[in-house]
Amino acid sequence: FKPNLNVMILEKNFCGYGASSRNAGFSRTLFGFTKELTQMRFGKEKAVSAHTYMEEAVSYLNKIITENNFDCDYERNGYLLVATNDSQVRRLENEFKMAQKWGITGVERWSRRRLSEEFNTDFYKLAWHEPLCGILNPVKLVREWKKMALLAGVNIYENTNFVEFEKNKSGTYT
Repeated sequence: FKPNLNVMILEKNFCGYGASSRNAGFSRTLFGFTKELTQMRFGKEKAVSAHTYMEEAVSYLNKIITENNFDCDYERNGYLLVATNDSQVRRLENEFKMAQKWGITGVERWSRRRLSEEFNTDFYKLAWHEPLCGILNPVKLVREWKKMALLAGVNIYENTNFVEFEKNKSGTYT
């Protein structure tokens, strides 16, 4: 992959210093709201589109990591959201209903029996499982992205205190 542009990354400290390496390393489809709240706020079409986009992003990340043999402790072990009380069960039941209405097929419903067999406890009542999701080491992922960017000809300037830029008359930035 070679960009058709002169790509430059300016980093105040070093690649991976800030938030990009401090997240929990989750690769999942959730983006903050329940499906019902997302639909109420943005409408069904945008909500479904957002979920589809997140599924594609998770799959794309898996593809990039796998095809490029990234060393980032990646595990595609799924995402499990469990309910431990009646209120949480109702919320999960609602999520399953919304997923069905939206046509989401990449979700598994884990019953109390399945959870009991899996974890040897009756504590969990119901679960939402997405096998597509995973976890990784974000610092290692940033390092792998940096290597890939350098190989593609991207100029990376670390320890650069960026103040401002402006577009000159020829249309380039200085």
